[in-house]
Amino acid sequence: WVELKRHRHIRRPTNVSQLHPFWLKIAFGRSLFLSCLADGWPQPSISWTLPNGVTLDKPQSIARVTVFTNGTLLLRHAATFDKGTYTCRAANPYGTAFASYPVVVTVHPPRISSALSSVTRVLRGTAVTLPCTASGVPQPEISWTLPGRTTIFPHNRYAVHGGCLQYTLMESQRRS
Repeated sequence: WVELKRHRHIRRPTNVSQLHPFWLKIAFGRSLFLSCLADGWPQPSISWTLPNGVTLDKPQSIARVTVFTNGTLLLRHAATFDKGTYTCRAANPYGTAFASYPVVVTVHPPRISSALSSVTRVLRGTAVTLPCTASGVPQPEISWTLPGRTTIFPHNRYAVHGGCLQYTLMESQRRS
């Protein structure tokens, strides 16, 4: 905020407000907003230094990172290489103030959360659906492999929808 008075006093930037806890955790693929609020006269200019050493002034946008006119930094689609310390710098001709935000990007390995028993019986000529539900960050892709290590691709006997395998055992097939 800026307060205008008849007799302005020169002030260096004071304590940049840190509105976040010490360590910030952001899930892989999510967006992160970091605020940088500073007081001083004349109004301090805001810049951000990223973990890779790149400095952005407001307003500015590079790839997935934007610094808005109010000093807020936006990181879109966080990836593991975005981890590190983000530093806000508020400066005017009479001084400088800093605030640092260490950021960790969390990733969760794939985990299958639903599975069938080891044996599923089906009559020849009928279709069977084998469900598979998996979770993780980023969201895992599900693929199916036959016992002979052949990966299944959709065709007239196989279909994969949302991770579920639909398979039709033909009358003429002896074993599948």
